Amino acid sequence: MTRRKQDITLAQALRIVNRAAKKKEKELETKCRIENKKLIGNCYKYRNSFSGDESWWLYLQIIDYKSGCLVYNTVEKTTLGIEIEKQNKVVSTTVGFDSDYIPITEEEYFRETSKIIREMGLGGWHHEGIKRSNK
Repeated sequence: MTRRKQDITLAQALRIVNRAAKKKEKELETKCRIENKKLIGNCYKYRNSFSGDESWWLYLQIIDYKSGCLVYNTVEKTTLGIEIEKQNKVVSTTVGFDSDYIPITEEEYFRETSKIIREMGLGGWHHEGIKRSNK
């Protein structure tokens, strides 16, 4: 076999491998997108702390899935004050959260976060422009 024939064979093999890898990547992206879209509206609570003895609940609701990222809101009352983060994004390579995130109902999420928001004098979620999901 000549050197030229080996190069063509190697190039063809690389194209085949590249096509197969792209196809598999697209399949995984589609599966991840489908599974993550199912998470929209799900609510969680997480025991948070600053690595000390005092801890509190962080409340999280997934509100969207865009461009490979889960979009979520969090509300927590820390030992330093109240933190509200709207439309955070996390790249999702795996579906779901680790076992430290406890699933809660949307009712519990809004009840507990509304208590925190009222402490700020905002009256509740309607002032933040956040709507309940259609679940």
